Amino acid sequence: MGSPSSMLNALRLLKTGRLGGDANLSAARMLRARTLPFPIYARPATDDLLDFLEIFVESEYEYARQIREPIRTVLDLGTNIGCSIAYLSAVFPEAKFVGIEPSPQNFAMAQRTLASLVKENRVSLHHGFIGARQRQAVLARGGDGGSNEIFLSDEPANEISTQVPVITIPQLLAEHNVQQIDLLKCDIEGGENELFSQCAEWIDRVRWIVIELHNHLMPDWVIEQARAGGARFKEVLFRQKNTGISLAWLKRQDDLQA
Repeated sequence: MGSPSSMLNALRLLKTGRLGGDANLSAARMLRARTLPFPIYARPATDDLLDFLEIFVESEYEYARQIREPIRTVLDLGTNIGCSIAYLSAVFPEAKFVGIEPSPQNFAMAQRTLASLVKENRVSLHHGFIGARQRQAVLARGGDGGSNEIFLSDEPANEISTQVPVITIPQLLAEHNVQQIDLLKCDIEGGENELFSQCAEWIDRVRWIVIELHNHLMPDWVIEQARAGGARFKEVLFRQKNTGISLAWLKRQDDLQA
């Protein structure tokens, strides 16, 4: 934590629990990380505090500091409230980021937290799911109100469902005139199955991948999908997080030293 007031805010957020507050944008409190010149905004009664702690206290993406070659373009799939982009923006100060987030509430929080980086033209944010084909999909939640676990559902929409556009990686690359993705960060709550099963159009433009895998998928599965799509990757770090969920860092193999 970056300051006593930040610690106090964290304690207040902790007392509110995790459920029921995802739309309460105006009640967000500021959290400070020592590595950042700007605050992270977190709502009460949500998973926001847990996301902040996972990235800035538990050091979810700490391995990024071991990457020595230049990282200039980062594609952040599953931006959530902006913590991952905020953290990586300090690790890679020359990088530009393209982020995508399906939850309207999470997206609004990311816009607020990352406002200074957006103004500096370092960050561009998109509201939508990432997927292998363009369409409209339904926003499905993995928990009660306040949970940040958002899933893509192709179930028919009804009067209470929220429809969100599904955007593809080639769309994002074309819109931002990106030729190479130096780092692809992927945390899309199981959507990686669809995404990497149909990755031939873009996978050879990726150098590094950090991915949270769900539903018992393993890094070997990603490596095999990438190989089928025309790119060779090698696992460089693996960490089991929870039952059926793991984190892996992969590097394109033709970049590895012989």
